[in-house]
Amino acid sequence: PGTEIKLTLFLVFVFTLQVSATSAVRINRRTDIAFFFEKTVKGKVTDQNGLPIAGANVIVKGSRTGVQTDADGSFAITVADNVTKLIISYVGMEDQEVTVGSSPLKIVLKEAGQKLEEIVIGYGKAKKKDLTGSVSSIGKDNLNLGGTISNVGQALQGRASGVQVQQNSYAPGTNPSIVIRGGNSLNNSNSPLYVVDGFITSTGASISPNDIENIQILKDASSTAIYGSRGANGVILITTKKGKSGKMQIEAEISDGFQSIIKEPSLINGQQYADIQNAIAKENGRPPVFSSDFPVANTNWFRAATRPGEVINRTITFSGSDKT
Repeated sequence: PGTEIKLTLFLVFVFTLQVSATSAVRINRRTDIAFFFEKTVKGKVTDQNGLPIAGANVIVKGSRTGVQTDADGSFAITVADNVTKLIISYVGMEDQEVTVGSSPLKIVLKEAGQKLEEIVIGYGKAKKKDLTGSVSSIGKDNLNLGGTISNVGQALQGRASGVQVQQNSYAPGTNPSIVIRGGNSLNNSNSPLYVVDGFITSTGASISPNDIENIQILKDASSTAIYGSRGANGVILITTKKGKSGKMQIEAEISDGFQSIIKEPSLINGQQYADIQNAIAKENGRPPVFSSDFPVANTNWFRAATRPGEVINRTITFSGSDKT
């Protein structure tokens, strides 16, 4: 009888091991199959007033995979089948974590106070203290405004380290050149890439400084990597002002200014020019170019072709929004 009892226990033990091993194999197989499945999640991002937000970052929680919304605030992102959370972020808005469910998703972002200590780079964010020397943030209160300031370069001049602003041409209405951390090319342009409200544009340098909420300047390779070779000369991210819910606001800016030449070149008069030409002719054994009775004029053509310029600026801005 003692022997029979031992044999029975042994068989039960072997059977238990077989069941456990089989279950483990099944679990592993399910995990491997799920890893290769993908799905496309679509949605739209708006603000509290129902207006679409373009350039918002949509990233998979815990990864660097993400996309940006288009002009209509819509997005489509392909993710693994086991992804359940997305993080939606935008400058000036509170981050929102959403659960991936039935598509399309409707996401509404709430306004938040502007945090210049938090820098948006590509699809992610980083603390400014961790990127010292590579990113500069300039708020609207620190820009050069008023007077004859009419472009981004003049508004940034002297406000960010490693950013050189030079007026290469003195022709009226020309924008100064902006070079970030020195020139990278002798033959090609050294101008940075402009991104306005999430969109890459070639006219970013001409935006009125009065319409700018803040400017972020990306300088090093790690922060500009998301923009590829176009960001080799640095990236200037510009966020423009937006209307806020409540009463309509009216802002007006009126300024007058003058532009004049600081130093005129020193020129010779008509008689001096005639004397020089006659002296050259005499040295070369030729007769005088101008006779003694030749009527000499003294027209200052430089002063005749230039004059002080008047700069007039009249800006009126209406802003506001209504939920209806």
